[in-house]
Amino acid sequence: MMWAVAVVVSAALLVINAYRGELNQDEGWYLYAARLASEGRMPYRDFAFTQGPVMAFTYALARPLVTASGLLGGRLFTVALALVGMACAAGLAARVTAGRKCVGAFLATVLVGVNVYQSYFCSIVKTYSLASAWLMAGLLVLGLAEGRKGHLAAFVGGVLMALAAGTRITLVVAPLVASAWLLVRARRYFLAFTVGAAAAGCLVFVPFLVSARDNFVFCMAGYHAAREASGLSALLLRAGSLSRLLGAYSVAFAALCGAAVARLAVGKREGYENRAGRGDVQAAMPGILWTSVVLIGLGHLSAPFPYDDYQAVVFPVLAAALASWVAGISVRLSSKGTAALGAGMLVVSLGAAAASPIAQGWVVKGHDRLWVVRREQAPLALLQEVGRYLRQQAGEDGEILTQDIYLAVETGLTVPPGLEMGQFSYFPDMDRAEAEERKVVNRETLRELLAGCDATVAAFSGYGLSVRCPDVSELSREEQDELWAIVGERYEPLKTVEGFGQAGTTLRILRRRNE
Repeated sequence: MMWAVAVVVSAALLVINAYRGELNQDEGWYLYAARLASEGRMPYRDFAFTQGPVMAFTYALARPLVTASGLLGGRLFTVALALVGMACAAGLAARVTAGRKCVGAFLATVLVGVNVYQSYFCSIVKTYSLASAWLMAGLLVLGLAEGRKGHLAAFVGGVLMALAAGTRITLVVAPLVASAWLLVRARRYFLAFTVGAAAAGCLVFVPFLVSARDNFVFCMAGYHAAREASGLSALLLRAGSLSRLLGAYSVAFAALCGAAVARLAVGKREGYENRAGRGDVQAAMPGILWTSVVLIGLGHLSAPFPYDDYQAVVFPVLAAALASWVAGISVRLSSKGTAALGAGMLVVSLGAAAASPIAQGWVVKGHDRLWVVRREQAPLALLQEVGRYLRQQAGEDGEILTQDIYLAVETGLTVPPGLEMGQFSYFPDMDRAEAEERKVVNRETLRELLAGCDATVAAFSGYGLSVRCPDVSELSREEQDELWAIVGERYEPLKTVEGFGQAGTTLRILRRRNE
């Protein structure tokens, strides 16, 4: 019964978030990049893309779904990936747990699935679901390395973990950690794993290093490094990120503290610590999991802008390690005590899910003084409505002038070259030659684009013509007014939509004047 509740609730949360979750600007340019990749265009060489190439090419497989259903199609593809990752987390926890494997699998399912925060960021189109699916599958397959056929499992595990790094570059830490632990604890599988990871890494990265080395290095490293925060601001950003993480993953944090206390109480003799008679890889797996979690987590926290949702990609690893630890310690409990432990974890997780601000946001828009303002429609539904309107206005030219790229995804229209990354495409202080090489726009080329674009319709939310990169700060009011004046010379207002898209800003829709 508890298994059924956990699985059903986990699937339901993913689906609800897919339909009613807030929009995120990144979803648009991820799916737009996937469309370009499906058409044979190469990231970094033909368009800017600041994530690993595996993301664009994997989501290219979902193009028929996106063509039919717009952004929702991309989200449903993401939900499927999230379910794969959750299943692998449960399987990995069972594999690592000594003793009550079913308990480990159940606790991992609850920790990953019955968490609205984790569910939301693994149902919208971000790198997290895909990267964690590759990573968890790789760890699970590596954990199966045993006996004569273990070398094949180790090789495949390395390939899968390299694909995770090719989706989100910070995950390159995981195969490096695994190689180090295998060298120490399971040397006979070290070579197979390392060869698999290295070969797959070369296949993923070398073609782009050859065809567009400078752009590839800029997108993978230079762009992110240029987003700088220092001093008190950096400390506040990290403190805020940690605070939000404790709230988002409060159940896991409480379980971690409880397991640590119980571990001190029962000593090393039981459950999780008892690896007698187990294969070398199985003995190394806890170290691989915990070390990966710590190093990747610290890496995300050290980013110039440490968004707390970065940790969503590595949380399933923590959940598997923590679940196996708790399950191992629970061998001292009776069967009724173990059942009570599982039921308690499920009930607490359900309570935390019900109290989540994200869950409240499905139906509540905000507050007006003393009164709660209910949502009239989900953000995705409003995007779909606006998309239908824009398609009617666009005519036959097939282009839209916008930095809200999910509008291009929803309508099937294209954006002018250089704007493929939406609001992250504008580098005003970059010189012209470099901007053209990087496939972005600078102060000069953006003005030329706005003055010469032939798109019939234009649409800009509060994010449009307001963000400067690479520092991702707001443009001065004078510069925003100047850009809007150029738009106004060729486009006339057509319609405004309040509460649109990420953060619910005002969307301004314009139509090209008759010339």
